[in-house]
Amino acid sequence: MTEQDLLSQRPSLHDDSPRKFLAWARRMRDHQPVVYDDAGGTWQVFRYEDALRISSDPATFSNELQRVAPVQQFTAGNIGAMDPPKHCRVRTLVSHAFTARTVTDLAGRVTELTRELLDVVADRDEFDLVGDFSYPLPVIVIAELLGVPATDRDLFRGWVDAMLAPTYKRLADLLEEQELMSAYAALDAYLLEHVRDRRRCPKGDLISRLNPGSGRRREGLDDEGGRRVSRPFLLLGGPPDHHRPAGPTPSGA
Repeated sequence: MTEQDLLSQRPSLHDDSPRKFLAWARRMRDHQPVVYDDAGGTWQVFRYEDALRISSDPATFSNELQRVAPVQQFTAGNIGAMDPPKHCRVRTLVSHAFTARTVTDLAGRVTELTRELLDVVADRDEFDLVGDFSYPLPVIVIAELLGVPATDRDLFRGWVDAMLAPTYKRLADLLEEQELMSAYAALDAYLLEHVRDRRRCPKGDLISRLNPGSGRRREGLDDEGGRRVSRPFLLLGGPPDHHRPAGPTPSGA
């Protein structure tokens, strides 16, 4: 079996069990730990030691895919897609705004939202654990963390659905997804206006704290920087399809 044959057997994380993907990754690690993906035009690395060296040597290796492919729409603002020193600067700014106290203060609200979502399905014989609970909960929490009005939650959910739905093997295929590209454009326009609004009228949310001069800090992110950093936070609340149950969940479970 050739390198490409084994690579092409990669299970889809959207459609298959995570166990299948992990079993395939173990085979790659044991038999083809470093391989070039002809379809995606990228190198795939499967050994921990190799991944550690790559992630700790920015002089030789880069996280910034936009250097070699037109993927700015997807990687902009993602701290994992930045090289030092920019990575360190943005990570420091975000860590100062997203503190342990911020997370602790969310506990009461998360509990309240959990009860609200479960109350909605309390009288049903069965419900969709993902669709009715484990998907909307993080989307709502992250939207509130960013200061997004509750009335706009459905907008966010629609955009996230469109962004995380496509499966692809080549970047060129992804760029042809019109619904996906439209969702990115709509979300970015919304977030940019939201960042500008928070600069004019700061509140206690994460976006306000990332603005220059917030609190005791003089440094911060400009409007575009705030918009780019906000998007990955929202996508973290996307649908956990990798853990979707095989069927409905009994309400008494």
